[in-house]
Amino acid sequence: MIVVDASLMVKSLFGEVDWEAAVTFLDSHRGKMVAPDLLLTEVAGAIVRRVNQREGSESEGRDMLANWLAAWRDGLIQLHRLDAGQLGRATRLAMRIGHPLADCIYLSLAMELRCPLATCDARFRDKALPVHPEIKLLDEFD
Repeated sequence: MIVVDASLMVKSLFGEVDWEAAVTFLDSHRGKMVAPDLLLTEVAGAIVRRVNQREGSESEGRDMLANWLAAWRDGLIQLHRLDAGQLGRATRLAMRIGHPLADCIYLSLAMELRCPLATCDARFRDKALPVHPEIKLLDEFD
């Protein structure tokens, strides 16, 4: 099992630098990936930001959203409902490592499940590494 964060999903959808590696990772770990249900909102929010900042058209945004929702419905990632206990742990982690709460919700889930966390955010990885040695960038996975 591997927890994946929104940076990985956004990279694969938006065709960002190294998007091919993100798509390959997602394809090769299908059925083994989990994330907090926050992932749905974060990815949709990134699509909206892209359109609102004129980095993509509304039509492209609708297509990306359709692709994202189809991947989710097809079971690409199993979602875990965020509960009060996990939110509390994530909040304490965010304050401890000095990083945004949303990312620490993924970190908290990975720690709870005792599994790796895949991210494309090197800054997050560097901050979280002391508390969860199993946080990895894509190229650090075998």
